[in-house]
Amino acid sequence: MTRGQGNLSFWEERAEATIAPALFGANLGGLTMSTVMDMIETKELEPLLALLVANDEMEAARSLASVIGSADRERSGVLSTAAGILSGFRMPEVLRQSEDPNFDPAAFVSSRDTIYVVAPATVQDVLSPLVVGLIWSIRDAAYQQAAKRHQVSVAAPEEPAVSLILDEMANIAPIYDLGSLLSEGASQGILVLGVLQDLSQARSRWSSASEGFITLFGNTVVFGGIADVRTLGEFSALSGEKLAMLPGTGFRRSVFSPFPISHSGSIRPLLSASEIAHTKRGEALLLRAATGFSRVRFHRSELQRSRVTPNSKGREIGT
Repeated sequence: MTRGQGNLSFWEERAEATIAPALFGANLGGLTMSTVMDMIETKELEPLLALLVANDEMEAARSLASVIGSADRERSGVLSTAAGILSGFRMPEVLRQSEDPNFDPAAFVSSRDTIYVVAPATVQDVLSPLVVGLIWSIRDAAYQQAAKRHQVSVAAPEEPAVSLILDEMANIAPIYDLGSLLSEGASQGILVLGVLQDLSQARSRWSSASEGFITLFGNTVVFGGIADVRTLGEFSALSGEKLAMLPGTGFRRSVFSPFPISHSGSIRPLLSASEIAHTKRGEALLLRAATGFSRVRFHRSELQRSRVTPNSKGREIGT
């Protein structure tokens, strides 16, 4: 359920109400993912419903029954959406890997293990629901671990239980409730590091839900090369303001004062869009909610940082 922009569409919500109980029933019956795909694509879900009822899982059974009992046109649309979300399982290698799963999310969040997920650009859209499903299972396990720790009053570890490093997160890991994860994850032991080319990717994927993404990430590193004007404008506005004193249009010359003596003040962004777009090589801008922008310079293994501020008098003299 990743293809909606910010919020799930009607069809995606109904597909979610189909996939979750269908997979649950398949797990109870020891069925393979190949069998589940066949049932969804042929629109024959009754065996899965029977497994849920036989195991007294009535809430899941009611959810699946509501789809089975819907009008033909609606049921066809829902199951087509569900099949599209699970289309990654049509790839033979993915389907083969699903036959003998060996991943335990609870064990993973308690370990120091690392999972690398790599997918070619040509199939990222197909595989992204599977990647998001993996992230969700890890997130839920981390939340459960945090809840248990809270119940026994155990102090949270200094390091997060899980670090989610999501390169190209709008494509390979488009989590539709990313805002919730960003706002809640830190307190639950999850650190999120997301990478976007610019904020237009976020707007395209999450629509209005992407508003405020900059502030939801505690720290934002901005590298040069951004071409999206709106992204540059937002960062420029967040940089703060400065008073630039510019020469006025009036001139008064004499042997004692041959230069213009009239100045006018103009409020300008502390960092212009051009300055943000064209940072120096080996340099980036670090935006922190508490302190604003800093310039970060990378020199070999050393990291140098300096605040971005007006000059010592709180203004800039322009010529």
